[in-house]
Amino acid sequence: MTRLRSAVGGELVERLRVALGPYDEPDLVSALFMAYSGAMMLAGTGTGDFLEVIPRMRMVARLVDPT
Repeated sequence: MTRLRSAVGGELVERLRVALGPYDEPDLVSALFMAYSGAMMLAGTGTGDFLEVIPRMRMVARLVDPT
């Protein structure tokens, strides 16, 4: 199970880095990864809906970089 979590986490981080392109900075990747992980936890526990993840991540991204 640990290997699976590590593989999924690594894939998510890599996708964030690719999406950020030239703005790929460790602190930004870390913040976005934490936000995504939290959003998925909310959805996984039934507190939120998986469809809410996308707009929530957009909101977090705008807060991090409003441009």
